[in-house]
Amino acid sequence: MELSVETATLDAHSGRGGSILPNAAWCLTWALASLKGSDERIRIPAHYDSVRLVPDQTPEEVLGNLRAHLDREGFPDVAVRFLGGNPAGRTDPDDTFLALVSRTAESVYGQPMQLVPTVGGSGPNHCFIQELGVPVATVGLGHPESRAHAPDENLRIARYRQHSRHVARLLEVFGAAE
Repeated sequence: MELSVETATLDAHSGRGGSILPNAAWCLTWALASLKGSDERIRIPAHYDSVRLVPDQTPEEVLGNLRAHLDREGFPDVAVRFLGGNPAGRTDPDDTFLALVSRTAESVYGQPMQLVPTVGGSGPNHCFIQELGVPVATVGLGHPESRAHAPDENLRIARYRQHSRHVARLLEVFGAAE
């Protein structure tokens, strides 16, 4: 989502009304400050009713709750533009495919893969899980210093090769299964 506000149709010099006219930057600052507390909790009412963006929560619900919150907090002039989103998806942690992913990792990494039931991120998982009924497993190949999504994001070639061997092993075992 993108938040924006327009408080005047023309720019105004600070000496010619800057302290009298509403300031868009401060309005956005106050609106943003109303969204999250110093305790790291989201302050939007009903935000946690269906828990973070997870299978029971939709981007549309989050958008509606945000709009209602801004209106209630006195920020009806803050525009909210939906930039896109996907419903969340989660594969059952007990799915046999996830066990296969973990088991095939052992021959490559020397230990079974640890299953993490919920991680933040985005992607088209929902359509595969909910619409097609197939499980999804994401297998990270980063390392602690990979700096994901930063300008200097990086991958280690050795880790990439291991990941490729794991995917090949997974396909081999999956293809042989009945």
